[in-house]
Amino acid sequence: MACTDGGGTVASQSAKQRVNSYDVGEIANPEFELAAAPSKLGLTFVAYETPNSERYAPGDRLVISANTTVKALWQEVLPVSYLISYDANGGENAPMPQSKTEDMTLVLSDVEPTRAGYVFLGWADNETTTTAQYQPGGNYTKNETATLYAVWRPVNYEVRFNENGGTGITLSQKLDYGQSAHLTTNAFTKSGYSFVGWGYTPDGEAVFADEETVLNLTIADGTVIDLFAIWQENPPLPPTTYTIAYDANGGTGAPAAQTKTQGIALALSSVASTRTGHGFQGWATSKTAANAQCQPGGSYTADGSATLYAVWKENTVTPLTPDPKPEPPPSSDPQKHIFSTKYLSVWYNWILFFLGFGWIWMWF
Repeated sequence: MACTDGGGTVASQSAKQRVNSYDVGEIANPEFELAAAPSKLGLTFVAYETPNSERYAPGDRLVISANTTVKALWQEVLPVSYLISYDANGGENAPMPQSKTEDMTLVLSDVEPTRAGYVFLGWADNETTTTAQYQPGGNYTKNETATLYAVWRPVNYEVRFNENGGTGITLSQKLDYGQSAHLTTNAFTKSGYSFVGWGYTPDGEAVFADEETVLNLTIADGTVIDLFAIWQENPPLPPTTYTIAYDANGGTGAPAAQTKTQGIALALSSVASTRTGHGFQGWATSKTAANAQCQPGGSYTADGSATLYAVWKENTVTPLTPDPKPEPPPSSDPQKHIFSTKYLSVWYNWILFFLGFGWIWMWF
């Protein structure tokens, strides 16, 4: 009997062996035990088959009466393969699944998924891990069906604050995508202006209020976002004013109170108080002042509310004294003096006579 293995090898069970065949005439016992299963690269042994299509397994005993060729039947061995799937794990555009052949290295897809606000780090066996185990285009050697999950890191960005004409320091802050945070409290100041909020441009409108909660200001990793302080000019402050009151200080007719603006001289009232027996001297800030500090209609410059008190001076009365009659100059000659007196006496009498006669005449 000849036993053909189609190019494989079988174990010999006869006294005389030739490669891939046996001769029945050389076997003492006509009952033949089939050899162990042969092997062939890439094929799997199925059974032995006789010319009449009878099949026997290795070790079966075959009774033959003539030379017989027994063939080995083979079946192609299909390689074991494993399915490798990809999960974008919150992202999108994951690669298509791949088939991995057992004991052969698989080159992973070089397609990278995307996710807004996140940076793709690679692939891992666990969906919650933060460290990648495999990279796109890298080697995968495990003999198992698996799902590879995308590993993500949130985008990092920095927020910087610009004083935009103000002074002071407001510290910048670093944020992650998906992280909500309060903007740093404004520490800038600008004289004559009030802080309104933060804007993206120096001359733009305020977009964020002070300490506003922000989230996901950008999706680009490493971005620096500059925010500018937006200022609003303060309205003019009302002037500071003071009340200047008047006190007649024992007199009457004190002027009405006046309002003085800070930094601006006040023209005092021109009204002067009066007081019997006293002369008005002016005004002073002390009730007991002896001398006036300012006058009616004068300029008052001190800032602050105040009361001005009238300053008085008591009047003094001086009695009137009649002028004495002038004495005639003394004469050096006594005789001339006597004559002069007599002469005046005569004239005095004549004047009286004519005045009297004139009255009589007028009577008649």
